[in-house]
Amino acid sequence: MQPDRSDIKTNNLYDHPWKKVISNYFPEFMLFFFPKVFAGIDWSRSFVFLEQELQELGLDNEEGDRRVDKLVKVYLVGKKEEVWILIHVEVQAARDSDFGKRMFIYNYRGFDKYGRVVVSLAILADSNPNWHPKGFSYGYFGSKTSIEFPTVKLWDYRERMDELAENDSPFALVVVAHLQSLLTKKDDRRRYMIKFRLIRLLLRRKWSRQQTVDLLNFIDYVMRLPMGLDKQLKQELNKEVGDEKMKMYLGSWGTMLFEEGLETGLEQGLEQGLEQGLEQGLEQGLEQGLEQGREKEVKLFRKLIHKKFGLVPEWAESKIEDADSSTLDKWFEALFDVSSIDELFATK
Repeated sequence: MQPDRSDIKTNNLYDHPWKKVISNYFPEFMLFFFPKVFAGIDWSRSFVFLEQELQELGLDNEEGDRRVDKLVKVYLVGKKEEVWILIHVEVQAARDSDFGKRMFIYNYRGFDKYGRVVVSLAILADSNPNWHPKGFSYGYFGSKTSIEFPTVKLWDYRERMDELAENDSPFALVVVAHLQSLLTKKDDRRRYMIKFRLIRLLLRRKWSRQQTVDLLNFIDYVMRLPMGLDKQLKQELNKEVGDEKMKMYLGSWGTMLFEEGLETGLEQGLEQGLEQGLEQGLEQGLEQGLEQGREKEVKLFRKLIHKKFGLVPEWAESKIEDADSSTLDKWFEALFDVSSIDELFATK
C-alpha cells in the first residue's frame, strides 16, 4: 500500500507519473529524448501501445516501482512493415550491473515470440553520474551475440535546468521536476520554493487545460511535500495566479496519487484472488481491491474539503463514510463551485 501523502518527504516513487506522461505524450517524448528516432517514424500513421504484448513478454511491472516499460507499435518513414519500440525508464537509485543484460533479454523476447524488430531505448533517471550502460554482449571462440541501445541520462541535464525552463516541450519541465526531486530529497523548504516556481511557470504556459493538469500532477507527485507545506503552497499559488485560474486546476490536483491507489488496490486484490485459484477467492480479491481504491478516494476528498472549509463537522463525516463512489464523484465535481459544506452535501 502506498504511504499516506502527508507523511512523505523524500521517499519518492516515480514509476506512476512516468507511465502517465509517456502514455499521454508519446510523440513529444520521442522528439525531446530521441529526435533521430522521432524523425524516422511515420507520424501520419497511428501508433499503438502494446499493453497485452508487454504483459505476455513478462516486462510489465516486473520490478515494482523501480522501472517503467512501454512497448509501442510504430511505422517507419518509407517502410511498410511495423517496428516495435521498447522504452525502458530506469528510476531506481542504485547502479544495476545487470541492466545491459536485461535490455538484451527484453529485446530478444519480443523478436523471439512475435518475430518483430524491436528498437530498445533507455532513460536513466538515477543520480549516479558515472553509470552509462549502452550495450551488452557475450561469446567465445569467434561467436558473439550483442546489443547496443541509445540511452539518455537525466542527470546530465542538471547544468541546463535554466535552459530547460525556457523550453516549450512538456518533457523539459518533466526533467527539471525529476532532477529537482532528487536534489531536494533532504530539504523540504528548498523543495517548496522550487516547486512553487515550477508550478507558477507551468500555469503561465499557453498549454491546453489537460496538458497543464497532467504536468501539474507530475510535478506534484514527484516533488511531494509534508501536508503543512503543501497547504501553504496552494494558498500562495492562489494569491499569485488568482482564484479563478486555480479553480480550473485544483480539482484535479492530486488525482494521479488517487489513480495509483485505485490501480494498486485493484491489482493487489486480483492477485490475491488468483493465488487462491478459486472463483470465490478472485471475487474476494476484487472486492478488497475496490475497497482499497475507495479508501484512497475518501481520503483525498476529506483533504480537499478540509483545505477549503476547515474543520469538517461530524454529520458531514458520516455522510462521506456512507457515500458510494457515484455520490463521491458528484461531490468532487461540485467542490469548487460551492461556498459552504451544507451546499456541497446538498448536491444531487
